[in-house]
Amino acid sequence: MTSASPSGTVGPASPGTSGGGLTTRLATGAQGAGAAAGILAALLGLAIVAWPDATIGVVAFLFGLNLVINGGYQIVLAIAADGAGGAARVLFTLLGALSLTVGVLVMRDPLQTVQILALLFGLFWLITGTVGLVSTLTEPDPRGRGGAVLLAGLCILAGLLLLVWPGLTLTALTWIVGLWLVTWGLLTAGLALWIRHAGKRTAAAREQRA
Repeated sequence: MTSASPSGTVGPASPGTSGGGLTTRLATGAQGAGAAAGILAALLGLAIVAWPDATIGVVAFLFGLNLVINGGYQIVLAIAADGAGGAARVLFTLLGALSLTVGVLVMRDPLQTVQILALLFGLFWLITGTVGLVSTLTEPDPRGRGGAVLLAGLCILAGLLLLVWPGLTLTALTWIVGLWLVTWGLLTAGLALWIRHAGKRTAAAREQRA
């Protein structure tokens, strides 16, 4: 996740790679996708919060659309990640498939109830946040870890909130989902752009030493 996504990365640095942890190297393969996914998530979150009299169908469709976009981003990471081993690529693919599956499910009419949506959203955020947090903390290189830990922690808290809130109302679900998408989107886009900037600085420093 640290690759501008809440889903996280796994495994130690691959032999023969240099500069930053696996987190940063994974993101260098899909910085544009990460920034785009973050911006789209923030816009969808704003739409959910600002929508007058948003129905459960509106919330489900917009959040499901975000999950489909996020799933596509995870799969892009699995393909484009620099220095990623087989385990990391498999994890990104599985998380992408999970995101796509949940996204399609919440956009289906039979599942559009507050309780079921809260359960699906909560489980998804809890799983992806936990995977991201554990994989980030087990990386040997701490560079790029702060933003990833923050995103993973927020993801876990949002998931737990939805799972333990008794009698969750549509209004509360709308605000939680909308504000989370805005927060996640801005942090994700910011992290992707930071990694891009850091990569350029590292390349410039190498050119100067050469």
